[in-house]
Amino acid sequence: MTQQLMAADECPLVQGAKQPSIDPAAVQLSPAQSQAVSVAVQCLVTAGAVALYLAPLRSVDLDAMTGFGLVSVLPVSTMAGLGMLVIAFIGTLSMRRRCS
Repeated sequence: MTQQLMAADECPLVQGAKQPSIDPAAVQLSPAQSQAVSVAVQCLVTAGAVALYLAPLRSVDLDAMTGFGLVSVLPVSTMAGLGMLVIAFIGTLSMRRRCS
């Protein structure tokens, strides 16, 4: 007796039977898909960090600089962007390498 695999929409349903529900947490990604998702997230974090770092730099008044130097005049969002860049860099270093 041979069994044929059918798509979920092709399977005949028994009267009154419920279709099994799929738990989204139980869906596993293949290593290649997991790597692709990780790279995409790293790219988005890096792009956001660069935008957050560079956007407010136009309004910096260097004449207001105090003894703390450039840190005293940079906006908070620039510092947040710099922090995100550091986190993205560390995240990129911690990714698994592809074996060829």
